[in-house]
Amino acid sequence: MIRVFQVKCAYENEAEAQLIKKLHIKKEDLLGYTIHRRSVDARHQKVLFSYVIDCSLKNEKKF
Repeated sequence: MIRVFQVKCAYENEAEAQLIKKLHIKKEDLLGYTIHRRSVDARHQKVLFSYVIDCSLKNEKKF
């Protein structure tokens, strides 16, 4: 299980795509994920959610 910090997106349903983009992996390599913490980043005009996500990958030794 890997914990990834500061996955930022506007909606919760975008979290998986942003996680894949941040880790530079393929969708098939992501076995599962859970949102550990969610916070709001409202410093700018566009409000974003900042997630801390725990994820399981096929080859976690690379990370």
